[in-house]
Amino acid sequence: MRFIPTQVHAIADYLGAALLILGPFFVLSTSSWGLWIPVFAGTVILLQSLFTKFELSFGKIIPMNVHLMTDFVLGFLLLVSPWMFSFSREMFLPHVVVGIGLMGAAIFTKTHEPDHTFSSPKATMR
Repeated sequence: MRFIPTQVHAIADYLGAALLILGPFFVLSTSSWGLWIPVFAGTVILLQSLFTKFELSFGKIIPMNVHLMTDFVLGFLLLVSPWMFSFSREMFLPHVVVGIGLMGAAIFTKTHEPDHTFSSPKATMR
């Protein structure tokens, strides 16, 4: 069941991208993978959000279902990256939490913008 509106997803994307891009620099990490994988994911999220067909984008090019699929893949990458790139002994919890959050957002976000057009009620014949 998809219950997250696309506008809420868009806001979360921009905030999450900023967190992923800037956050690793505030965590003292000695692993370059632990630092650069979130920066990469945040950059991809920011760029795709700027060009996705939803309310808060600059150019409406990328379909929402493609955006959500990319979010899911990036979430999975974040989730498994501490073990895939061997930095789990140093840090894994932020990657796991954000990865699960991204995957959840991809699963539960609606695939279309709401229709804000208003139409007059249909006339009924009696």
